[in-house]
Amino acid sequence: MSIIDWQEDYSLGVPAMDCLHKQLTTMVNHLYETMQQSEGEEVIKRILSSLIQSIKYHLSAEEKVIQEPRFHRFAVHFAIHKELTRQVLRVMNEIKNGKAVLTVKIALYLKDWLINHIEGQNKQYKQHIAHIDQSGQN
Repeated sequence: MSIIDWQEDYSLGVPAMDCLHKQLTTMVNHLYETMQQSEGEEVIKRILSSLIQSIKYHLSAEEKVIQEPRFHRFAVHFAIHKELTRQVLRVMNEIKNGKAVLTVKIALYLKDWLINHIEGQNKQYKQHIAHIDQSGQN
């Protein structure tokens, strides 16, 4: 059972970014499903670690895209990315050190973040990157 169903409303009209968002959606769903099936802590940690690496890659790739058209709120968007990265790494470290328990709340947090990220922050720059074609060229 998925916790996020991709909707065309989430699309930014930039295939590379939409593909990354769809991949993150799939990964959050996989984490949630694995947690629901009680696959075991080590399996969940591996999935979560992979998801965190994908989030970091996504944020970096997104920053390059929005920096190109000189998005006027780039600094704010970048700060939001840094804060998310800090929060996710903190949670992962707490899990590794036994200070946090792997629960479905982590998947729900990531689901909420991803939807808010796409629908909130990313929709703010959609018009600024609408001219970028599939190859990422202006």
